[in-house]
Amino acid sequence: MKFRESGMSSEDLWKTFFNPSECVQKLGIDRNINTVVDVGCGYGTFLFPIAKLISGKVIGIDIDPKMVEVCNKKINEEAISNIQVIQGDVLDIDLQSVFSDYGGQVDYVTLFNILHCE
Repeated sequence: MKFRESGMSSEDLWKTFFNPSECVQKLGIDRNINTVVDVGCGYGTFLFPIAKLISGKVIGIDIDPKMVEVCNKKINEEAISNIQVIQGDVLDIDLQSVFSDYGGQVDYVTLFNILHCE
């Protein structure tokens, strides 16, 4: 798969596109969900609302080191313990190894607004 730079919108503009908390609730993501993987997590727009709803861990994956840095900064500032962010191409990451850290089971995989892939 070939990825290209699309000029990611600023985080403030990105927040105006949708209501992330409402979106994840409509998807049925709740306390019954233990492990969620968010592919292309970007600014963490969905990571953080998901982390507040589930009983377990949220794993964010993003190819852009800047996006991972942004998410990790928020995780530290908000002292959130149930989010892990991985930098890399989802096609190259050993997902089996990542999932084995969580009993080999993932309850939900999300992929929101991946607008810069071709």
